[in-house]
Amino acid sequence: MAHATPTELAEFLGHQPEQAERMLTRASRLVDQALFSAVYDPDASHVQEALRAATFEQCAEWDASGTDGLAADDPSAWQSVSAGSISLSRAGGRTGERLDTTTRLSYQAWLVLHQAGLTSHAPRVGWW
Repeated sequence: MAHATPTELAEFLGHQPEQAERMLTRASRLVDQALFSAVYDPDASHVQEALRAATFEQCAEWDASGTDGLAADDPSAWQSVSAGSISLSRAGGRTGERLDTTTRLSYQAWLVLHQAGLTSHAPRVGWW
C-alpha cells in the first residue's frame, strides 16, 4: 500500500508524473524496507507524515532522474545478457547511476525517516 496518493504527489512535485501510482507503490516499498526492523506506532500522525514525506522525496529523486523506480526492466540497464550458462552485465555511466537510484532509498528520504526518529534502531537480541 502506498503512503501517499497520486494527487498528493502531484502537489508535492508541481506536476503529475507518468505512472504516479506505480512510482508511489515502489517508493513506499523502499521506505518500508528501510524500516524493516523498526518499532513504531503506524497510526501516529507524525509517523504517517514521515512515511508520506519520505515517499515523496524518493519519488522526487526518481522524477529528476527520469525513472519510475523500475530498474531491472529498463533495457538500457543491461550492457549484455546471455542465456547459455547465464551471463549478465550491468551498464555503467549514467545508466548505472540510474539503476542505483531505482534500487536504493534516496538520502533525502532517509533523512526524513531519521529525523522522525524511525531509523538507527538495530534489532535487539539477547539483551534481557
